[in-house]
Amino acid sequence: MSLNPNYVGWAMFVACEAHLFLGHADQAIAACERAAPIEPNRTVQLYLAAAYANHGDTGKAAAALQLAMQKVSVRTIAQLRERRWSEDPEFLKLAEMHLYPGLMKAGMPER
Repeated sequence: MSLNPNYVGWAMFVACEAHLFLGHADQAIAACERAAPIEPNRTVQLYLAAAYANHGDTGKAAAALQLAMQKVSVRTIAQLRERRWSEDPEFLKLAEMHLYPGLMKAGMPER
């Protein structure tokens, strides 16, 4: 952020992902909300939906998921798993703990 203080989208996206995968829903929401309007990576909206759901805000989670579905091509948790964003076992474990359950709570079907 210090290299380009006028653009914080990517840094906030990374913070969003990190906090979500560590189970810090409050911090994930704050970072994702900041990143969502300015970061072109459409995954941020999925992360925001999961963070809201993990925090217990199902209304905001459903709205964020609906917006994400307009921007991303995946429609199910199974499709997300197939994308294999990472081969790192720790990443995959954390996704199973925090991302996928959050998205299911937000309304994304398993299959």
